[in-house]
Amino acid sequence: MKKLALALALITAFAIPSTGIVAQAKTKTTENNTSLLSNSQTWYSHVTKEDACLRKGGGLDYGIKRLLQPGDPITVYSTNPVIVADGYRWYYVSYKGIYGYITEDNIYG
Repeated sequence: MKKLALALALITAFAIPSTGIVAQAKTKTTENNTSLLSNSQTWYSHVTKEDACLRKGGGLDYGIKRLLQPGDPITVYSTNPVIVADGYRWYYVSYKGIYGYITEDNIYG
């Protein structure tokens, strides 16, 4: 079952970006009720490194929501990093309904 899920995730990660499909994201609100997304572009990717930290905010001082693994499918909101902090470019992403920030070097493509 895990192999099937991984195969489907990889097919989705490679097939969707290659089609040039870009979706429009709806506005999301964070825990502190600020708007992070407003008609931003959305693209689909996957995690490239082991134990990639999905953080509560864009920076190393923010808590870790979840550790992601290579191949985990993610949705990336906007084609530009939302925050540049601590020497990293941070992207706002979602993984299985969990929203947070991840560094550019952990995202495929």
